[in-house]
Amino acid sequence: MAAGAVLFFALIPARDAGAQQTDAAQAAIEQNRLFQTTPGLRDEPQYEGYDAEAAPATPGDPDLGVQQILKRKDSYQPFRVMGSLEAFYTNNVALVKNGTEDDAYMVGTVGAAWVPKINDRFYGELSATQQFFRYDTFDSLDFDSLNLGGGLTHYWPQIGNIATTARYNYNRLTDADRGKEFFRNHQASLNAAKTFAHTRNLFTFVDATALFSFSDPYASQRWEYSASGGVFGRITRAWDAQASYRLALYDYFAEGRDDLNQSLNLQTSYHFTKWARIGATTTFSFNNSTQPVFDYDAINTGGGVYLNLKF
Repeated sequence: MAAGAVLFFALIPARDAGAQQTDAAQAAIEQNRLFQTTPGLRDEPQYEGYDAEAAPATPGDPDLGVQQILKRKDSYQPFRVMGSLEAFYTNNVALVKNGTEDDAYMVGTVGAAWVPKINDRFYGELSATQQFFRYDTFDSLDFDSLNLGGGLTHYWPQIGNIATTARYNYNRLTDADRGKEFFRNHQASLNAAKTFAHTRNLFTFVDATALFSFSDPYASQRWEYSASGGVFGRITRAWDAQASYRLALYDYFAEGRDDLNQSLNLQTSYHFTKWARIGATTTFSFNNSTQPVFDYDAINTGGGVYLNLKF
């Protein structure tokens, strides 16, 4: 790694030495968390064939299969196979306050999910995804991310088809070169979401989420409480766009640290078929911490190719 990169990682605020966490690992953990909480083009838009009497979904939910729409007359397809290849630019690769550096990186994702329909308002979900993060300049940040999870979603017609979800997710991060694990997280989450249909092509959505994480190293353990909202519109039959805002409180167990995190996301997709599309996205992130050394601003912009098969 170049001398400039060594000096750059020296500017990353250090956590508890007992965590035995390298600067590069810390940066990778924070980038992974930011990536997972950003509304993703990897998630298939949920508004095709929307039925006002059925349960709509929230397109901003980052978890695979958490929000599933009820199709009007189509036979239900519980299995999904997903893949994507994305390229991004960021102006703050390590999410630091001082000494920021930009970089380009690529993310490859493969995954599968089983979303059984228990009844008309109740769905299960089991999913697995593997992601590969590869950076251009700061390749010491390269890592792989495994997610295994499952949950239950229930729609409540008595209260406007609000969807509530309880979910468990296991996340494991490993070094790209040696495959050595440097982060492990068990997470339980509760979510409530509501979509409002204004026309066949225009929707707004809101949701609230609580995430309870149990992490190794302990210095990275935090609980999260967030609320988000946005608008989704279909511009043409094949082209859609979405804008959303998210406000989150991160309550860290170590160091007496609390963060207030805000993000604004803009994205658009063009659909070639029901299972293949391209897209572009830009996210502006702002983090304010009770420990100012953890404050940061960041921009991530890019896009990719996305496949989502159902059967």
